[in-house]
Amino acid sequence: MNDYFDAEQKALRTVSPSLFRRRTLPAARLLSLAIPQWNLHNFLFFYYSQINLMEPSSEEEYETFIEKVERTIYLDNISNQVTEAVLKTALDQFATVKNVQFIPTYFNSCTIYAALVEMETAKQAQEIVKEISDSPFMISGMPRPVRAQKAKIEMFDDRPKMRREKIVCYWMDPSHPNFDVAKKLKNLTKKHAVEASFLMEKQMEEEEKLHNQQEVSLKANFKKYELIDSAQGDGTFRRLGARYGSSYNDF
Repeated sequence: MNDYFDAEQKALRTVSPSLFRRRTLPAARLLSLAIPQWNLHNFLFFYYSQINLMEPSSEEEYETFIEKVERTIYLDNISNQVTEAVLKTALDQFATVKNVQFIPTYFNSCTIYAALVEMETAKQAQEIVKEISDSPFMISGMPRPVRAQKAKIEMFDDRPKMRREKIVCYWMDPSHPNFDVAKKLKNLTKKHAVEASFLMEKQMEEEEKLHNQQEVSLKANFKKYELIDSAQGDGTFRRLGARYGSSYNDF
């Protein structure tokens, strides 16, 4: 029993406390993110429960948070090289940016980030979403495949609590009545992570194919314009006009 307690305490000290505060992820997912190198024994499983410890947030605090959500937009498909200053520069021409919070990706092979951008008013947030939906999102003069939508409450890891509850993580013995539930939750979380990673890779492959097609089309169009410019400069247009009895002086 002492060995079990020591292992439990060592495990909990190893996991970053910031991961436990992120209530948007299941507990089993937190385990796979924080300690993927661990070889878990069959008698140790990750589980979480809710106990009445946390004081609920006041109505005024919750209303303030809802107002913040209404004036915040969610930007997806952002390059990992984009910084807060770059986003502010791109959006400040349409509205006033108050705060930018990047959301890291938990897939090792994914270099696409997301961000929560708080605007000055809810109207500005709606206009930004509409503008990005109708027109390409421009960063440093180049269009980017960024998607935008209105933010939702579940996207904020610091959202206020409305009930006296707190998530508690602990190791579970096979004799525990919820052992099978925790085991199914752990396996289901792994399955969802693999499926999401596979879909993300397929999406990136499709985007790469589209990028290559657009690059070929761009080079072909540029070559046509170069040919037209060359024909205009060396007098080919004038000779063709004289040959066919047409005037090409306007060119």
